[in-house]
Amino acid sequence: MVVSVNKVLANSKACGTPFQAKHEVEYGMKVVARDANGVVDSVQCQFCRFHGRKRVPDAKRKRSQNIKLFAPPYRTDNYQLHHRETHVGKWTEYKAISFEDKRVFFNKRPEFKDTLFSFSDDASSTLIFTISAQIVKILIGELFFNSEDETILAERALKLLRHQKDDSFNVTIKTPLRY
Repeated sequence: MVVSVNKVLANSKACGTPFQAKHEVEYGMKVVARDANGVVDSVQCQFCRFHGRKRVPDAKRKRSQNIKLFAPPYRTDNYQLHHRETHVGKWTEYKAISFEDKRVFFNKRPEFKDTLFSFSDDASSTLIFTISAQIVKILIGELFFNSEDETILAERALKLLRHQKDDSFNVTIKTPLRY
């Protein structure tokens, strides 16, 4: 008898402990993925997202800086174990505050600085580089496009550069995250 993979996955999700919305506030979790039926597929630790993971001085390996994700079954003892091992001080602080304070605890926190997205504000931000005219003329004009046949290509490449009054060039990258 052959059982499809989808049926096995569906049965394992049904048998596991479903995610409870109150765990978002109680344990500092955030839903990050849902399936087609709206059932929670994955939640992430907000402490990892906003504070990173603490380093263990005597550890044999470097601790991961990834944000911890939880998948079904959603058991509170798994959340608590992770918090006790990874976020001792912040978890103790979080447990001591009121439920209402927990609701806004992560709203006022800056995100962890070592994540990729912290290096760019958002998709609409831009990066502007200033390049001296000598670099543009020598590298782009002479090294890349040195024959007369390539002058059209050189002109196209130079269209990306904006000539400034001080004889320098600016390059604007509109989507730094994709760059």
